[in-house]
Amino acid sequence: MAERERILAYHDTKMSVRAIAKKLGLSVDAVARFVKAPRAYNTAKRPGLKPKFSQRDLGRLISEASKGLTSAKRLKFNQGVPNGVRRIQQILSGSELLRWEMRQKMPWMTPSHMKARRAWAREQLVSGRDWASVIFSDEKKFNLDGPDGIQGY
Repeated sequence: MAERERILAYHDTKMSVRAIAKKLGLSVDAVARFVKAPRAYNTAKRPGLKPKFSQRDLGRLISEASKGLTSAKRLKFNQGVPNGVRRIQQILSGSELLRWEMRQKMPWMTPSHMKARRAWAREQLVSGRDWASVIFSDEKKFNLDGPDGIQGY
């Protein structure tokens, strides 16, 4: 039985508004307003502009954004969204389904990568190279995404 039906049932049994509110765990004011005009309850018009995005449009936009590296500007034109680019950015940043992640410093080492790496090392050992003349250096630093070194997407 829905909450409204329970309120009406208790009211028909001549139970007071305060007792109904206490029994159902609601505010006295809410119960009193509902009992006074059950059909008109919760039908007030909401002020302000109607949202340009329907829930379907919002879901479609987030779904398209989650597929890959698409900018908000490109989403706007591809999806035919009536809002501006900045509003699309706000919607996407507010979505719980999308989140910013740090990019990995290097790709994951798969078993095939490890196998190929061991094979290369064995090949280098038997090649007969003069290892005394080889210089091992790790001086080069690559900065892939900007001056701060943060690789994010």
